[in-house]
Formats: sequence, structure tokens, C-alpha cells
Amino acid sequence: MFIKYDEYELNSFFENEPISIGDISSGKYIYSYVDCDFKLVMTVLVYEQIVDIAISYCEKTICNIEITDIDRIERSEDVIYIYTNENKVYVLKKKPIIGLVQE
Repeated sequence: MFIKYDEYELNSFFENEPISIGDISSGKYIYSYVDCDFKLVMTVLVYEQIVDIAISYCEKTICNIEITDIDRIERSEDVIYIYTNENKVYVLKKKPIIGLVQE
């Protein structure tokens, strides 16, 4: 299995292209976004179905979470929805401040 997502939606949300970890065919990518002193880093392991999200402020970690068994990632406006196979939904937002919540 693998994570279903639209790479253009993620590029648009993070406002840049990801960094590939290792061989590009490995399906391992790092996305990042910086807003003032806040930094959001999302690592996507497509084939392992894992997403790791780190949020920091002034170089200090606020949140670091690994979400496993990811089914798909979707974007709506300035929000990313991360859906797991266990019907959990994580919402990643940029505005008005970077944040992550589980619905």
C-alpha cells in the first residue's frame, strides 16, 4: 500500500517543493514551511504509510508526532487533512497560526 495524495496540493500548501530523502523512487519526502519564528516540517514516507509532523517556535519543539497507517492526504484552502485507515483525521493548518489537531 501507499499514501494517496496530490503532490501539487502539498507543494502549494507548503509553498515549495519537498526535499527527497535518498533515492527519489524511495517515496520519502520532507516538506517545510516557515512563518516568522514558527516552523512546520512534515516528513512523508509514502510506502511505509507514515507521516511525521514537527512544529517548533524559536527553534524549540512544540509538537512532534508520528502518524502511522495513513490512507490519504487531502488539501482544502490552507488546511491539510490526514486520514488514517482507522478513521482518524488529523488537521494541519497554517493560518492564523501553525497547528495540528485530531478530529
